Amino acid sequence: MKPYLHTSQLLLISLFLVAAVAFSSCKKDLVPKNGQPVVLVAGSESNGEVSVAKYWINGQGVELSDGSSSAFATSIFASGNNVYVAGVDGGEPVYWKNNTEIKLPHISVSPARIYNIFVSGREVYVAGSDDGAVYWKNGKEVRLNSVSRSDARSIFVAGKDVYVATMNFDFSPGVYWKNEDENLLEPVEPALTRVGVNVNSIFVSGSNVYVVGTLGLGDRQVPRYWVNGKINELTERPNSFSTVATSVFVANNDIYIAGHTWAFTDVNGYVKQDALYWKNGEAIYITDNNTPNFASANSIYVSGNDVYLSGNTNTGATYWKNGNEVKLTNGARTSVANAIFVIK
Repeated sequence: MKPYLHTSQLLLISLFLVAAVAFSSCKKDLVPKNGQPVVLVAGSESNGEVSVAKYWINGQGVELSDGSSSAFATSIFASGNNVYVAGVDGGEPVYWKNNTEIKLPHISVSPARIYNIFVSGREVYVAGSDDGAVYWKNGKEVRLNSVSRSDARSIFVAGKDVYVATMNFDFSPGVYWKNEDENLLEPVEPALTRVGVNVNSIFVSGSNVYVVGTLGLGDRQVPRYWVNGKINELTERPNSFSTVATSVFVANNDIYIAGHTWAFTDVNGYVKQDALYWKNGEAIYITDNNTPNFASANSIYVSGNDVYLSGNTNTGATYWKNGNEVKLTNGARTSVANAIFVIK
C-alpha cells in the first residue's frame, strides 16, 4: 500500500524541490563555461516604491529583498560555490549568503551603514558603522574605535591578518588597521591644514597595503592613493574641478583604481561626470569627454588581461569590460551598481 500524503505535505515537497533546483542552478551558474567568466554585480533597483537589493549574474538580476522596505546591496564576494552580498535592509545591517538574509547585531538606533564584505575560508567579514567604525566576523561585532562619527569603509583579509580602512568626518587623518594596530595615512595633521581625508577601499598584495580615497580641499575633492601610508597623486583633467577615487585592485604589480570626475563643459556651468580608472597613476577614461553624460565607476576588478568596472550612467546600473558597456537594466527605474566580482 502506498503511503498517503496530505496536500500540505505535497506542497512542501514541491516547494523544496523548486528551491533545490533553483539553488542548484545558482551553483552551476558560478562555474565559467566555454572560457567565459562569471560576472557578479551588486546593487539595487527601484520597484516603483522602494529600492530592492539585488545582484546580477552575467546580466541576469536576482532580487535579495522582498520590496516591503528599502534595501541596498553594497558589496559582493564569491567563495567556492557561495555568493555573499552585504548591504542594508530596512535600515538594518545584513548580508545574504546564497540569497538567504543574515542579520547582523548592532547597538545604534540610527540606520546602518554597510560598505564591504570579504570571505576567507569559512570566515565572513563585513565592514561598516555601528555608532563608530566596526566590522563583523561571522556575525560578531569587532569595534575599532570609539569615535561615533566614523566608518569602516573597506576590509581585506590576508592570511591571519585583517586590514580595515576607516575614516571619520571631523577633519581627522585617514586610517587603516592591521588587526589591532592603527596606521595613519598622510597627511597626519589634517586638523591643522583643514584637509579632510576620505578613504574608500583597501587592498593587500604581498607586503604592501594599498588604500584609495580623496583629500577634501574646501569644495574640491582630489584623488589620492596610499602605499603603506605614504601618499601618491593621481592625474586629473585640467578642467576637472573634483575627482574621486573609489576602489583599488592590484594585479601583476600593477595598481588599478576606479573613480569618476566632474567638469564644467560650457560657460553656462553645465556639469558632466565621467567614469575612469587609473593604471599605475595614469588616467584611462571609459566615458566620452566630449559627450554630456553622468557616469560613475564605483568598483574595479581585474581578471587576467581584463579590467571590469561597475557603476552607473544616465540610464542606471551598468558595468564595463575593457571599456565596453554592459547595461544591467532597461533604465525605466532608478538603479545603481555598487560592486563587482569576477570568476574566471
